[in-house]
Amino acid sequence: MIKFSPGRLFKISRTRQRSVLRKWALSYLLILIIPIVCFVIVYFSTSQVIMREIISSNSVVLKTAQNTLDNRLHSAEQMATAIMIDERFRDVMLKTNSSQDIIEKQGELISLIYNYRTTSYAIDIFIYIHDIDYGLSTTTANRISLLHEALVHYKDSVIDLDSWRESLLMPTGTARYTVSNLHAYDEFGKAAIVYEKSLMPSLFGSCNSVSLFIALPIMDIARAADPSRHGAPASR
Repeated sequence: MIKFSPGRLFKISRTRQRSVLRKWALSYLLILIIPIVCFVIVYFSTSQVIMREIISSNSVVLKTAQNTLDNRLHSAEQMATAIMIDERFRDVMLKTNSSQDIIEKQGELISLIYNYRTTSYAIDIFIYIHDIDYGLSTTTANRISLLHEALVHYKDSVIDLDSWRESLLMPTGTARYTVSNLHAYDEFGKAAIVYEKSLMPSLFGSCNSVSLFIALPIMDIARAADPSRHGAPASR
């Protein structure tokens, strides 16, 4: 029979206690570490999924906005061509017209551009006849000086007549896009994407020099690019 001294028994007891404490501490650490590791893995995996969704959604939104803009611009180009080849347009623009002839004929042209405005994305259509300093919108027509007076009175315009007239002048054969708040009349002062086109001299040699302005709303394009309108999370 093996006998142990009290001192020996005390040492064995302490060794066992230390062993139990180590095992307990290790188990406790594992219990803490495993959830933390799992949380980190899930967090990074979820973050990657969310980032991919944001990138994908934003790509769809940008493509939608690009398609919207392309369609609007193409529509404005087609509209400008259709207006300029219309007989009612050419009848008013003929160089042989007197001021009275234009007044008598302009009603049908105003009706034409009004119909184009109400059945399209355009918010305004304005025509400036250089040679006689005359302007036509979808609601009115008059000499540029009188139209400018109306803008100052009703739209609080601060641009002077000469500066406005200069902004309306375009070389013949011009076709371009600008962003402007000056090239509309009924919607004067509101920033818009404007398609500007002047007559081609080789095709309209018998007509006065003319600038045609078709204004498209900027806000429509901005709304098309707004992620919140497409159910996409907004990135910051």
